[in-house]
Amino acid sequence: MKNSSILIILLFLTSLVYSQNKINPSFVSLSKEKVYFNSLKQEKFFLHTNKTTYFTGEKIWFKAYIVDDLTNTPFIETTNIYANLYNSKNKLISSHLFYVENGVTHGEINIDENISSGKYYIQLETLWSQNFVKKNFFTVEILNPSEEFSDNKNHNTKITDNLIDIQFFPEGHVFLAQTLNNIVVSTKKHNIPTSIQGEIIEDDTQKVVSIFKTNDLGVGTFKLYPIKNKSYTAKIIINGNKKNFPLPVVQNKGIVINKLFQKKPGTLSFMLKTNLNTIELENGNTIYAIHHRKAFRKSVTPIKLNKKNQNYIINYSIDDLYNGVNTITIFNQLNTPIAQRSFYWERNKIIDLKINQIHRSKDSVTLNLNTLDTNKISNISISVLPSSTKAYNNSSNILSSFLTTPYLSNITYNPTNLLDVELDSLNKDLLIQTYSTLTPPILPHKKKANTHESGKRLNGVVNTNLKELAGCRILLSSRENNLLLTTSIDYSKSFSFNNLLLQHPTKYKLGLLNKKGKIIKASFYIYKNEEYRPSTVLKQTPNQLYNKESNNTNKENSKYFPIPNGTTILEEVTLEHDNSQEKNQPDPNVMANTFMKAYKIDQEQNRGSSVLDYINTLPGVRVTMSSFGVPVIKSTRGPRSLLGKNYFSIYLNNHKLESAESLKYMDVSEIETVHVNASGAGYGLNADGGVIELTFKYGDISNTKKYKNPNIKTSETEFGFSIASEKFENNILNYGSSLSKLYYSSLDWIPEFMVKPNTSNYLKIHTGEIKDIKLIINGINNHGDFIYKTYNFTLN
Repeated sequence: MKNSSILIILLFLTSLVYSQNKINPSFVSLSKEKVYFNSLKQEKFFLHTNKTTYFTGEKIWFKAYIVDDLTNTPFIETTNIYANLYNSKNKLISSHLFYVENGVTHGEINIDENISSGKYYIQLETLWSQNFVKKNFFTVEILNPSEEFSDNKNHNTKITDNLIDIQFFPEGHVFLAQTLNNIVVSTKKHNIPTSIQGEIIEDDTQKVVSIFKTNDLGVGTFKLYPIKNKSYTAKIIINGNKKNFPLPVVQNKGIVINKLFQKKPGTLSFMLKTNLNTIELENGNTIYAIHHRKAFRKSVTPIKLNKKNQNYIINYSIDDLYNGVNTITIFNQLNTPIAQRSFYWERNKIIDLKINQIHRSKDSVTLNLNTLDTNKISNISISVLPSSTKAYNNSSNILSSFLTTPYLSNITYNPTNLLDVELDSLNKDLLIQTYSTLTPPILPHKKKANTHESGKRLNGVVNTNLKELAGCRILLSSRENNLLLTTSIDYSKSFSFNNLLLQHPTKYKLGLLNKKGKIIKASFYIYKNEEYRPSTVLKQTPNQLYNKESNNTNKENSKYFPIPNGTTILEEVTLEHDNSQEKNQPDPNVMANTFMKAYKIDQEQNRGSSVLDYINTLPGVRVTMSSFGVPVIKSTRGPRSLLGKNYFSIYLNNHKLESAESLKYMDVSEIETVHVNASGAGYGLNADGGVIELTFKYGDISNTKKYKNPNIKTSETEFGFSIASEKFENNILNYGSSLSKLYYSSLDWIPEFMVKPNTSNYLKIHTGEIKDIKLIINGINNHGDFIYKTYNFTLN
């Protein structure tokens, strides 16, 4: 039967798109009652951990990336992110707050020595993300060496061919009668993708109507023209045994979404196919093809069904497709989804990273990293592991976490398969269909939406004998947090400090200032901060992803497990030493040193850099250019002082520089240390935006004295941002053998490294005595381009 087609061209706008058919007013009304879409920006999360298998007593070292759901660019509105650790029973173990800057943060989570072995889940969440139904979970395995591990080989589990699973996925999730259907088939054996061939039988006649064969990925496709009111069965033969698997029930009415691939240059085409029965029942009615990503609607195309046409073609401009997974959902005029088709489109390039060895020392190697096809700075994180590691399972990366996983609801095994560079577009398309189900785009968001949380609030009440508080202020200072602020007092003696970067656990001081600015006697009560509350029990169970490289916690592997430091090993002992550098401490000779954070320059890593380049790598600091072309050094954390400035004053050996221009030409090798005072405390009002103090090598700096005021009350924080360690620690465990170290050690962890384009980027990593090294690299730039690379090499 020959069917004519209607060509509907979609013009991509963020609002509704109108074709020659108008949107029915009743559909608009129903859309307001049953909300599937909104225009709210959403976050996406990726968690890169230094490894994925840990032992009790260790730390989970991580870096979190937070991007805009649509553009994959850093979600700059996010400053507060919570990392919640749940056990295998979905119960909350701990919750930690971290400060996000330009879409990234890093830190560590301590693992209690007494917890049980099992799968644990790290949930990344913000106050804003609680408005949406999302699964931001990342799985790690934690092993307790003191527990006994049974040998899985001794279990009375008889492995048979009955553990074969075959599933069928019609295009659009509709198996439509009297229409040629493309059916995707997925085959697994013992939950592992496997290649299987078989026949499709019409049940009444037992005739073979089609055949299929799946590839090594366990996917394949076949065509079938089903007859109304008939049923069909797939038959396979495994080791001489026949197995039957029923196909989905044939639908007499519906819509099939058939992907036509690129029929025209610059476009991607889909054919909406229906049958004669549907056309007769729905003649004159309008259906709506909505292109979207989750709850954000890209376009709406109304299509009026008529008896003359059973096929309708839609062309999408490839320039307006989302990077990653896209979805087309068909709604009827009652605003009910009746068909859905997800597909993958790779729009942005994956940045290629070239790595060369430069210099090797006894226990480290210096690498040169170059980006080959970008002119933007990239921010990356690197896991450094032995090549034979069993402690990293590769079940997710920055590509799968941002391009595929958030948009697929039926992931049954490793989603990184979708992003295999050797996987052709046909197999990607087949896998996408096996990972998706016909579901509404998203549940409606909460009516009372949470807002974006920026910093923390310190709310309290002052108790004083002073009757008149008009003109008085509360002073907040903290050496550990680089804070020196004041705020007003209301009629109820309450006060509030907002948007604080208050670290926990730290100390802070409160004082009452009278009208003349003198600190007078008072006491303070601080309210508990409970804006954000994590779920004590997970309502959604995280997906258990299949991975061929997953670690077996059985008796065979347990003999290689390391044990915590301090435990006696009666076999071969490998002595560990701490390779971490001594933590940077404020220089007692630097002005206002109690508010300073010191950075000792790694001269080898920063070889050839200017002082201005080095300053631009410091946390909370960014170098920009003024309208006159002069460099200005700003704080990325916003104003923290009375006058609200956010640019740093620069001091060189206690002498203030009028401009940062000279730092462009000063080599970093001339500087011994850099001290950052984010509050500017101790330098007067002219430095309220913060101070950066540079110390020449062998420079002379005068001393300053400290004093205490008895009217200032010191308190310890009950909430706040977790403090990330300055240096990765790898001396927590003792390894009983060389194999133990090769399997389970983490050699180094680089949470944040800036890779500049078109230049050398030197990075020194610790390797110990291990010669065969594996690097797991994830990263992103501000334009939403990703870096993902697994790099194995042998030390020269």
